[in-house]
Amino acid sequence: MSAPGTSSSRWGQPVAVLSERTNPWNSDVSTVATIKSLRRYAHQYTSDPSVRAATAHALQALPPSASQRDIACAIFYWVRSSVQFIEDEQLLYEELGVMPAHLDKELLIIPPVLLAMPQPMGDCDDFSLLMASMALAAGIQPYFVTVAANQTQPRKFSHIYVCVYLEDEDDHLCLDAGNRYANIPPGWESDNVMRKAIWPI
Repeated sequence: MSAPGTSSSRWGQPVAVLSERTNPWNSDVSTVATIKSLRRYAHQYTSDPSVRAATAHALQALPPSASQRDIACAIFYWVRSSVQFIEDEQLLYEELGVMPAHLDKELLIIPPVLLAMPQPMGDCDDFSLLMASMALAAGIQPYFVTVAANQTQPRKFSHIYVCVYLEDEDDHLCLDAGNRYANIPPGWESDNVMRKAIWPI
């Protein structure tokens, strides 16, 4: 996969736009390319000061003896309350001037840029990248989950979220923070999916 490019944003920092075009004939190729970048960025920005500060803020009310489930849930609720869901297409057009007819690239907003926005906003992959980075910063192992949830395109992965491994419980917890439906709690997973893939980070 070729290296991601960058484009300037109104926030004075670059956002990552994968330089490899999305593949309209085989969405799995595009999904693998996106996951590779998400995985790399999740590790790269775990130690970023803004991610560390966001993680500390999310966990500030927890006692030192908090379980990993409590930590994961605190991160989930902090991200849900701090980041607004918006489709890539709208951001690409409004912020980078990409016309709808030329939307052939994937937009990834890296955590420092997302957290620096006056109103942080992004789609499910941006939520997932921030969630994964914060989970790693808190010492919890995340992984990405992609699902095909659009019945009109049953083979195409259309949504991504994070699950974490709770070592102290030997259990897993799904954290679908980037879902457009606001009342989804930690642990929720849709069973109305046609495909599902798990991606270690």
